Amino acid sequence: MVVINIAMLTLFLVDSLKWKELSPASSDRGPMKKGFSGIVSANFDGEDYLVIIGGSGASSSINTPKQPDAQYSAYGRCSEIHYYRISSDQWISPVVTGDRPPPINDFTLTPVTNNTAVMFGGSTDNEICHNKLYMISFTKTSVNILEVPNPQGSVQWSKGRWGHSSVLITTSSGPHLLVVGGSPAYDVWLLDINKRKWKELVSIIL
Repeated sequence: MVVINIAMLTLFLVDSLKWKELSPASSDRGPMKKGFSGIVSANFDGEDYLVIIGGSGASSSINTPKQPDAQYSAYGRCSEIHYYRISSDQWISPVVTGDRPPPINDFTLTPVTNNTAVMFGGSTDNEICHNKLYMISFTKTSVNILEVPNPQGSVQWSKGRWGHSSVLITTSSGPHLLVVGGSPAYDVWLLDINKRKWKELVSIIL
């Protein structure tokens, strides 16, 4: 398990139950100091990388160099996308194509394959409870993002939320994304990733 926060990038070794610092805090390299971002692992040419997307940071990170083409909001949110190459302790800014999300935090980023992920929900300056869905693919030098359009109407679509939990479930019919709870939602949804169709499983009335 890897954690990125406003102080440092650290690794939790599950076999020894110990923490290891991967990359010390620095104001002159890498992403802004932040929390509430999404992080997944990726593998390119046999090398392990981390992918860090979005998040929000403290006002002290104002002196950190801004990433080209990323956006930064007045509320501390960002749309940064960084790679971290573990073997060389190197931060990389990949080329981003497609539908880059706005500055956002408190979403889920769930790996589907070694080099793809699904991003859902979160908070932006314009939408406190975001319900946009993105399919993301990674190469060694680039990130491509596709926003899946909400068809509206009678088609089921998960309501907006932040602070929720998501997990990948692989079935005989393909990969599915299970989304549970969040604020202000009290429900459980299942996304068929290949068909890009939502189905509400449980609605909890409190």
